[in-house]
Amino acid sequence: EELPSEALQWEGKPGVVVSKEEQMEHGNAHLANLKSFLKKD
Repeated sequence: EELPSEALQWEGKPGVVVSKEEQMEHGNAHLANLKSFLKKD
């Protein structure tokens, strides 16, 4: 399931507070996919 682009905008929203744990939980999947893609080079 694709996360909304809002997930990528958390850091840019001063009115939105997201815990580090929550950022990691949602970010790890994206980072893992990105790193896996880059390693294919």
